[in-house]
Amino acid sequence: MSHLFNTRFIKTNFNLTTNDISSKSLELEFTPLTPSNVKIDIKNGGGPLFYDEDFTVMGKIVTWNGKDPETILTSGDKLRIIYTHEGL
Repeated sequence: MSHLFNTRFIKTNFNLTTNDISSKSLELEFTPLTPSNVKIDIKNGGGPLFYDEDFTVMGKIVTWNGKDPETILTSGDKLRIIYTHEGL
């Protein structure tokens, strides 16, 4: 039996919470198809974040532990995250 997959484009906004800041991570709704293609912008004046330099993605988890955003991001910051995933 074969399955047909559709690539879906996701654009979502996150308001960072104190829990996100303390864990230095957040969870996406879906697992990105290609983690290195995830795009993140800090909407309130911070500019773009870059994969591997500023954040990594493992499954549905975006993390910035040990990266520059660790000292930049604060609770209440708004992130725009764009990625694709495969769905049925």
